[in-house]
Amino acid sequence: VDEGLDALRRSARANSTDPSVLVRLATALIDRQRGGEAIELLWRAFDKSPKLEDRLSIISKLIEAHATSKQQSRVIERLAKLRGDKSQRRAITLCLAHAFLTMGQDTAAQKELESLLSEEARDPSVLTQLRHLAEKRQDWVTAANYQRQVWQITQDKRDRYELAQLLLKSDNSEAAMELLTTESGQRELTADVIQLLDGLYVTRKLDEVRGRLKSLRQRFPDSWELLYRE
Repeated sequence: VDEGLDALRRSARANSTDPSVLVRLATALIDRQRGGEAIELLWRAFDKSPKLEDRLSIISKLIEAHATSKQQSRVIERLAKLRGDKSQRRAITLCLAHAFLTMGQDTAAQKELESLLSEEARDPSVLTQLRHLAEKRQDWVTAANYQRQVWQITQDKRDRYELAQLLLKSDNSEAAMELLTTESGQRELTADVIQLLDGLYVTRKLDEVRGRLKSLRQRFPDSWELLYRE
């Protein structure tokens, strides 16, 4: 083990500008209960990482490294100081929210994300994280509201279907079905509608399936997919 760690240390010295090497060494140290040595390596990797997704992954490892000494608040404190740089405000706030989530402090994470939302209301990544938090609380109405904003920005079919699923969970099946049979002002029967009907059938909501089929068959009388399910 010691020889392996020494090899990783030599690799880190030889590739001092590559954050992935630092993270690999830090991970090996954390796995062997040497979190103290890993922490500064992870912060060095954090500073050198240009991508937000890499930084979020490093934050998770920092929380893990601090877990044994129960000093996770130090990660929050250091991130709060870094947020003083206005050019990094958005990225560091997302890192703070991720740190709180990793620590199981959902309310604090939501507060951080909402502070960003007020500044960047058209940011789908922030809206998506807020939607996930609402789903975690099983607040389907709030989750659907956030997802609707995401879909309005992206106009992506996958986001539209996820909105329909959340509308179903919030007992708004009429809006969900209407959403999936309307696109660019034209009526069409999408594969998502069929998937939604099958989902209702699997959960034994048979009366609702029958009602939906009757309504859809009037709109799309030539659809063999609907006829088969009826």
